[in-house]
Amino acid sequence: MNNKEELILWWKLCKVRGLGPKKLIKLIDLFSSISEIYSANDEDLLRSRILTYQMVDEWKKIKSEPDNMYEKIIEDAESNNIFIMPLFSPLYPVELKIIASPPLTLFMQGDLELLKKKKVAIVGSRKSDNESKRWTYNITHGLIMKDIIIVSGGAIGIDIEAHRAALEQNGKTICVLASGLLKPTPESHIKYFNMIREKGLLISENPPDFSGSAIALLRRNRIISAISDAMIVVTSSDGSGTMTQMDHAYDQKIPILCPPEKLNFTPHEGITKKRLAYNINEVENVEQIFEIINKKKASFLSYQQKL
Repeated sequence: MNNKEELILWWKLCKVRGLGPKKLIKLIDLFSSISEIYSANDEDLLRSRILTYQMVDEWKKIKSEPDNMYEKIIEDAESNNIFIMPLFSPLYPVELKIIASPPLTLFMQGDLELLKKKKVAIVGSRKSDNESKRWTYNITHGLIMKDIIIVSGGAIGIDIEAHRAALEQNGKTICVLASGLLKPTPESHIKYFNMIREKGLLISENPPDFSGSAIALLRRNRIISAISDAMIVVTSSDGSGTMTQMDHAYDQKIPILCPPEKLNFTPHEGITKKRLAYNINEVENVEQIFEIINKKKASFLSYQQKL
C-alpha cells in the first residue's frame, strides 16, 4: 500500500464516530499500520476493545465510499509543495501528540526543521495599542538574535507584528493558520504568508482549500501553544480568543509570560484576570525569556526519555 492509499484510509478511519485521537493512536499501535486495520475482519476489530459493533459497521460503510474528495486534497498538496503529516507519522511532533486533542492531520509548507528548534509564541489582541506593537517588535528582534523561532497565528495586531519583526530581521517564524494553506486569512496579510512559505513554516490542520471558520480560529490556538517552549501574551481583552489561548497553554503546562504591568498596554483585562490563576510571569528582557525556555526544553527532553 502506497502513501496515498494509506492517507485516504486514514482520513476515512477518522470519520468513524467515537474514534478520537487517543483511540486512533491505540488502534494503530495495536494493528501496526493503517493497512492492517483496513484488512482486519470484524472479530479482530471488536477484539481490540476499541471499536464497538456500531463503529465496525460504520467503518465498513465508510471504507467503500468514493476516494475523489481525498484524492483532490492530495493533488492540491502535491502541486503546491504541501507536506501532509498524519498523527501516526513518525515525524509528527511529540509536543502535539500528547495534548488533549491533537490534530489528526497537519498540512505544512516550508521548513519542517523549525519544529525541532526552540520556539516562543507571541500572541495578543487584534485591537492592541501602538506601544504594545512596538514592544512586540523589539522583543521579537531580541529573540531572533538568540536564534529563537517565533510562533503566532497571522492575525491582525500582535500576531502579524511578531511575524513581521522576525521576517525583517532575517529570522525564522512559524504561522499556524485557521484556514487552509491555499486560502490563508486575513487576505491583507498575504504578502507575509508568502514570505513565511519561503523563509519559515506555515501550518494548518485543515485541508488546503478550507476557507476558515470561527471554530477553526479557536482550535488553532491549541497548536500555537503546544509547539512552543513558552508563550508571551502581549495584550488581551476579557472574553477574547487570546484568553482561550491562555487556557490551552496553561492546560499544556506551557510557561505564560507577559510585559510588565507598569507599561499599561491596552487591552490588558484578559491578562489581569488570568495572571494569578495561571502564574503569568512578567518579563522585561530577552535574557529572562531565554532562561525560561531553556528550563522548559530541558524538562520536556527529560519527559521524552521516560516515554
